[in-house]
Amino acid sequence: MLKLLTRQTCPSCGGARVRQHPPWAQFWREWKARKGTHVELQDGSVERWFQSQGHDQLPPEEVLCEICEGVGEVDGTISVPDLARLLKAADNGFSGEGPGVPPR
Repeated sequence: MLKLLTRQTCPSCGGARVRQHPPWAQFWREWKARKGTHVELQDGSVERWFQSQGHDQLPPEEVLCEICEGVGEVDGTISVPDLARLLKAADNGFSGEGPGVPPR
């Protein structure tokens, strides 16, 4: 079956090319869950938390997105019959947007 190459915004980073580093995401989840204060962000608590997690130093807060490898877009494919159905639906007033539908 013939397929066409598509390119769409990365679903993981939303096109930002970077994501929050996983240990930072965990830190912020825990900080919010226990209603941490802004004072804690300046009194060494952050450094102590990361040390307790096995980090010798603070990791970067953001890392390149592992899904799009820092490009911000991902490639996909769509079959010609699926494309024809989308085009027909668009002609009938359907926007063509939704789950599993590549952006225009």
